[in-house]
Amino acid sequence: AEKTAILWDKTGKKIRSFEGHSIAVTAVDFAPTEGGDKVLTCNANGRAYLWDIANNTVVPNFAAKAGDVWSLEFSPDGQAVLTGSGKLLDLQGNLIRSFDASGPTAFSADGKLVLTGTGKGVKIWDGNTGKLLRDLKTQGDDFFDKLAVAAFSPDGKQILTGGIGVQLWSWANPQAPLHVLSEGRGGFVGPRPITSLAFSPDGKSALAPGGEAI
Repeated sequence: AEKTAILWDKTGKKIRSFEGHSIAVTAVDFAPTEGGDKVLTCNANGRAYLWDIANNTVVPNFAAKAGDVWSLEFSPDGQAVLTGSGKLLDLQGNLIRSFDASGPTAFSADGKLVLTGTGKGVKIWDGNTGKLLRDLKTQGDDFFDKLAVAAFSPDGKQILTGGIGVQLWSWANPQAPLHVLSEGRGGFVGPRPITSLAFSPDGKSALAPGGEAI
């Protein structure tokens, strides 16, 4: 079962499964288009598949063209796929453009901006042209403080970044964070990095692991 992605309805009824991975499925995403007619799945070996839900079939050649993929998400219009390696692909797996990335990636809600992590910071790109708009060093000099997760606010004007702690940035004014929301958490072999962040729909609050709204 771990090599399979399963589609359920809201009552818990299994609609169908997506089979074909040779190792555990580690990431999934729905196309945001009306009806959600396509699904992405990715396995622990970096193999990604694009599925047509209605026909329960794989889009031909997408996996081969996409190459090694460790995380992925649809663009807000559902017409492209952004991978954790910074590749922007069309729905046939063809490369549209590449962004410098060695960490988390994300679209702004309107799809106009792309965020890529670069170890010690984030880069903000024009999603349509590939032009670099900002290069922010968001993490400190501590060896353990590497960028682990980042997220756009709903209006695309602010960014949450997580490494050892959590910071809120205005990417248009990148000299310093607007707020340091969390200093980080200690661990046996060093600080434990933040692994997930989310803005509320209105952008007025944020959530980090531990269940604490900040």
